[in-house]
Amino acid sequence: EKLFKIEVSRDRALTYKTEECQLTAVDEVYVEQDDKGHIEKQICRVRVFFISFLTGMPQVELGVNDMTRMGLEVVGRHDILPVPTEQWIRYEDIEFHHVVDKKAFEAEDHIIKFQPPDACYIEVMRFRTRPPKARELPIQARCSFQIIGQKVEIRADVMFPYHATKAWGQVPCEDVAVRIPLPECWIYQFRTEKHNVSLSQVRGALSTGSINLGTRMGSVKSAHRRAGKVKGIDRFLGTMETANTDLMETSSGQAKYEHQHKAIVWRVPRLPKQGQGSYTTHEFVCKLFLTSYDQVPETFEKHFYVEFTQPATSESYTVLRSVSIADGSGEPPEKFVKYLARHEYKVGIKFIDEKEQDSYRAATAAVPAAAPIPEEEPMREYEDFPDENGKKDSDSDSE
Repeated sequence: EKLFKIEVSRDRALTYKTEECQLTAVDEVYVEQDDKGHIEKQICRVRVFFISFLTGMPQVELGVNDMTRMGLEVVGRHDILPVPTEQWIRYEDIEFHHVVDKKAFEAEDHIIKFQPPDACYIEVMRFRTRPPKARELPIQARCSFQIIGQKVEIRADVMFPYHATKAWGQVPCEDVAVRIPLPECWIYQFRTEKHNVSLSQVRGALSTGSINLGTRMGSVKSAHRRAGKVKGIDRFLGTMETANTDLMETSSGQAKYEHQHKAIVWRVPRLPKQGQGSYTTHEFVCKLFLTSYDQVPETFEKHFYVEFTQPATSESYTVLRSVSIADGSGEPPEKFVKYLARHEYKVGIKFIDEKEQDSYRAATAAVPAAAPIPEEEPMREYEDFPDENGKKDSDSDSE
């Protein structure tokens, strides 16, 4: 924020043999979902960055796919940038750097003019847009806490649908991080003691013949679990647990406890992986066995967080259409445009208090025997009126 509001200016003219300007459009998407995956809130902000190495004291005119500028663009052939989509957007809550001429923007139908500082990476403008409706999110994530007695199972899975558009196609997700918050009383199970050996200790060991190992606290890392090739192997194994059960297991990437976030952080460098198709599910499982002195907190954090980036894509359909340079050397500079989308999700956690059965166990479970139905007693016949009851013999005294 301070860099965006700092005042910088171009104080002298320089000369470059090769001129160049780079533009970057960054989309910041924030989504809130409940534990069932329903979207409760979705906002998007766009930030446009600019850096240039230009001769003289140039004036730059930037063209964006603003709906107000539709049909009013007059640019040279060398100023046109590759346009991946012909859609137009509408600005909301727009903010400019102080180098932008705000009077020209308001008076000349949203023309963005500025004199850039030399070799400075500045944020020219930022604005909000309304994300498209009825569009599938690039990542679908869910998390559940299952607490049964002294056994706790934390399970999270991430699925990547076929998130593709005509403009950008299918783009993978990079630097995926899933943060699952933990209660403070359970943190000690994810910490372990590690030996720390320094170079000075090694040199001392070579001279004295003995070494003193220093210790420090580290984090327990997850084990990699490959998906089995046998379909339905869990139903054959049943509830059998081996002695080598790991604390955390992941099908992709690595998970460990990070005290900075006070949460288990599951990181994957790229998803889907090379050769994987869409609608592929990646899982994380953590199994805790509480002791008698372990506490179960009354309340848990209700949300977990997912962060990732998508290169060469734009969720808001923002397109940098042209860059015109006046009062420069006269030669068109090299132009480079980069698009990037950063996503942050806040998703609800599902809490389970009872053991859930899969479809196979639910179908093959033994049906409990029905309780025996008590036999109804036959209706008693009163002997006061033997003739009406149809009985010939009667114990009554009447004849």
